[in-house]
Amino acid sequence: MTSANPGSVRWLWLLSAVFVVYGTTIPFHFVSGREHALANLSRAIAHPLTVPATGRRLSMPDVAQNVLLFVPFGLFGVAVLRHLTRRPATAVCAMALALSAGGEAAQLFTPDRTSSLSDLAANTLGAFAGGVLSGPCLSLFRRSVADLKRRRVLDGAWTYAALVATLLVLVAGSQPFDVTLDVSTIWSKVKLLRDHPWGMAAPGAAVLDLTRFAIWTTCLSIWLTELGVRRGILLAAAVAAATAVGLEAGQIFIESRTPALVDIAVAIVGIAFGAAAATTIRHAASPLWLWLLAAATWAGAGMQILNQFTPVPPAHAAGGHALVVPQAGESTRALSLLFDLALAYFPVGFAWAWRWRRSASAAATFAVAMQLAIELVLRALAGRPLRITDIAIAAAGAVVGAWAARSGWVRFRDYVTAP
Repeated sequence: MTSANPGSVRWLWLLSAVFVVYGTTIPFHFVSGREHALANLSRAIAHPLTVPATGRRLSMPDVAQNVLLFVPFGLFGVAVLRHLTRRPATAVCAMALALSAGGEAAQLFTPDRTSSLSDLAANTLGAFAGGVLSGPCLSLFRRSVADLKRRRVLDGAWTYAALVATLLVLVAGSQPFDVTLDVSTIWSKVKLLRDHPWGMAAPGAAVLDLTRFAIWTTCLSIWLTELGVRRGILLAAAVAAATAVGLEAGQIFIESRTPALVDIAVAIVGIAFGAAAATTIRHAASPLWLWLLAAATWAGAGMQILNQFTPVPPAHAAGGHALVVPQAGESTRALSLLFDLALAYFPVGFAWAWRWRRSASAAATFAVAMQLAIELVLRALAGRPLRITDIAIAAAGAVVGAWAARSGWVRFRDYVTAP
């Protein structure tokens, strides 16, 4: 892996560092008071091996979270530095310690995160563990890829499309990545699932999830069919359904999300659509598929944003509008909505560049036009001012999708064809 495409490993290392910063500062509630920071610092120094806020013993789930957070950083860091220094593990551990110290320092200015010297030790231990695993893991990856190349499993353009669609579904089902191993949080979700198994799906999120699973099932079906797999469409549908169940069960470990059977039902509907589309879309050159995707994206993104509004009685509606935006809310919820918006436009940008070879700027322009139409509709319905941030996020999602369809595809093809 490192010899074939070292640039990819460097990017993965950078992304792991960004994720560490994200994980150590979410939900981004910062205060500017110096007294607050000094009070947190004094508690951290006074209780180095306990939870500073309570004085209780360290929670093993919290320790495990801190260790696991830094494992990718150590794994990819050693892979990058092994050719630059004689002691890559030592260098990565030192960097992890500095990165962890920065995260703990930032937590001094938050009211809902606790800085702790024990976190420094756990984070550094995680980087060390990742460094130890780097060699065996990357060696296993190289051997696995070489075996897939010999079997010609990676040949064909639909291989890449299926891989990208797989990553899209996994990322969408795991964001905003606020993972928790806290036993009380997990148990409360299990009880909620037991008492209310079906839950309630937001219409916008349901449309977007249905669309993503339809896309994934279509790509996976065509890929398996091209490989000559018997009953490839049925196998693709089974894999997608099993993944939908697994992702929903995994939301027990995502603090801001709650599993529900209705989400699995939505995914299965999308899988059925994707399996049906796979029989016709493979050779379809008509732009009809792009317009259907654009329509689903437009409807899903619009309803997702509309879900942020709270109905109020007409007598209390401001300016004659029966919908208002809540003044306060979870920052993780807002972040999740931004993730959803970017991920909603990713397939549009990808399809725009993949099937019709349009540029990233054309994909961005198309996404801006779609999101601007949503903003104008919401302004007419609820008096909501235009949000440039949402338009920019939509454009960014389309641009990343277009990049994946063009530059990403070229890099994947070169890697697969490399000896």
